[in-house]
Amino acid sequence: MKIEKLQLNVPLYFGDTEEILREGAGQFMGSVYPGELGTSLIGGHNVDDFGKLGAAQVGDEITLQTTYGNYVYRINQIEVRDKKDKEINDMIYQRNDRRVILYTCYPIDSLGLTNERLFAIGEFVSGPMINGNE
Repeated sequence: MKIEKLQLNVPLYFGDTEEILREGAGQFMGSVYPGELGTSLIGGHNVDDFGKLGAAQVGDEITLQTTYGNYVYRINQIEVRDKKDKEINDMIYQRNDRRVILYTCYPIDSLGLTNERLFAIGEFVSGPMINGNE
């Protein structure tokens, strides 16, 4: 997974356990795979590479490299919200649009768990569709 403008380039794993997040970014197992209709939710530690999300800007491109294709998303929304925000939660389970949500603890310079998250929401730009989604 990378955001070239931020010089962010980390391995992406399926799952978001503490062990996985120590190694790179982790995709929430309840979210869809890139290429499927819906939202891929990906998290990372703010004290590691995902701390660079604090410098993200609308228009930055996110590239997800998978074994079945490369996917590009463009950030169209950056927000700080409660970690249990209903609108974000609803986005995760919708199946109307293709998007990715990257998130990390906020404030960016905080240590340990916080109640707020920085969310960078990206709209689908390109990549192969899977599971017959057109």
